[in-house]
Amino acid sequence: MGTANCGSFLAPGRGEVRLLVRSGRRSGTVILRYCLHSPDVPLNLFSVGAFQEVGIKVSFDAGPTTTITFPHMDSALPVFSLAASVSHRLSFFPCTFIRPNVPALPALPHVAFPVFARAELTPELWHRRFGHLGRDATCLALTKNYATGTEFKGPFSDHRCIPCLIGKSPQRPYDHNGVRAAHVGKLLHLDICGPYPVKTPHSEQYFFSVLDDRSNFGFTALLKDRTAALAFFKSCEAFLSRTSGRKVLTVRMDGGRELAEGRMKAYLLSAGIAMQVTAPYAHQQNGKAERFIRTIEEGGQVLLADSGLPASFWGDAVLTTQYLRNRLPTSSLPSDTTPYEILFGWEPAL
Repeated sequence: MGTANCGSFLAPGRGEVRLLVRSGRRSGTVILRYCLHSPDVPLNLFSVGAFQEVGIKVSFDAGPTTTITFPHMDSALPVFSLAASVSHRLSFFPCTFIRPNVPALPALPHVAFPVFARAELTPELWHRRFGHLGRDATCLALTKNYATGTEFKGPFSDHRCIPCLIGKSPQRPYDHNGVRAAHVGKLLHLDICGPYPVKTPHSEQYFFSVLDDRSNFGFTALLKDRTAALAFFKSCEAFLSRTSGRKVLTVRMDGGRELAEGRMKAYLLSAGIAMQVTAPYAHQQNGKAERFIRTIEEGGQVLLADSGLPASFWGDAVLTTQYLRNRLPTSSLPSDTTPYEILFGWEPAL
């Protein structure tokens, strides 16, 4: 059922409706045939055109009322008129719906509903809960001192995870071209991914990631356009400075204008933050950010493949992947350490 703003309402049923109408001392039953049943429509709507097709006259005269008059030849209600009150250019007339005579349903026998047991915490279930983390990293997270609350039952099997096969496409990692920063905030990696072919319900089509080189703790935000990256970077900078007690010193990025030029560049220079802009077409120089973006992107694709949700949920999947990666093992950190623990000083509770 189409609407004036090019929208639509679903009408799953059609049938006959009976109304009891009154005018002074007179009353009668009006039968409306072929009515559409649309549960999402907030009002009961009557078609003026349908009234006129059967000879009922609707007069929108100047004043507080609209008059609905039945024709002279009507067998039940000749020259019967109804007064509809006008409010904000809409006409409302009172009527009483006559409920159909539906036979009562027989009483249902008492049924004991089952009590569903909790899901067994197998390594495969934890693998899915961790956003389809790699098998080795999943094993470390469950068996080593990375986090609390990771009880599990059953062995680690070499099963093939279909969502992982769908969402991940292997590629050799870039070589390491430098050393890790000495403390949190010394070096941040910046990169933007997008546009996605499908926008989120809030019209975002990009995601912007900020990765701390020392802790490997990442921050990700959904953006409607690339120019919105500056506001999110400021919030990340303030959070890292407050958490670690150190100022952000350096940022590394590619030569994209939304990061290396304009308002972002002006802010970085005014804050005394050094800029490391990679050479054109040399993505390896920004390899850590490139690989991190791909990790977040692939993780979101895997979650969508596992959940069966439509592509418009990619933003929720990306943010969930970022949340999980901050609390799970990574090969770029020492054993028994997560990005969360390096940044905050204690283990995450899963």
